[in-house]
Amino acid sequence: MRKNNRRVPNLVLLFSVLIIASPSNGLVSTPITKIAGMSFYSEWGSGTVHFEVESPVTGCEGGFWLDTTLVGFEATYSALLAAYHANQNVTVSGQETEVRAGLGGAGPYCKLYFFSYE
Repeated sequence: MRKNNRRVPNLVLLFSVLIIASPSNGLVSTPITKIAGMSFYSEWGSGTVHFEVESPVTGCEGGFWLDTTLVGFEATYSALLAAYHANQNVTVSGQETEVRAGLGGAGPYCKLYFFSYE
């Protein structure tokens, strides 16, 4: 009986992820991937961090961007750097409704919504 109880939270998590990643809310998610590179712009916008992933998703072929003015910027930025330097597997979700081109025609980059270590 305990085994069945453990499945319920897993199913709830699965359905939550499916709802969050559904096309109706403008989010797209990568498969498990790694951060392939990072770019830092001190004077573009209010400061922006771009990062690329090894397995990009349609609509976010350049990667993802993170706005330095957001409340959670420092924690997210620190975790991204740690994942990049550790060559850590990650999953990334971005808002395809907030897309930017990179400098020099790179991109498109989707606004980072969330990422997690895998």
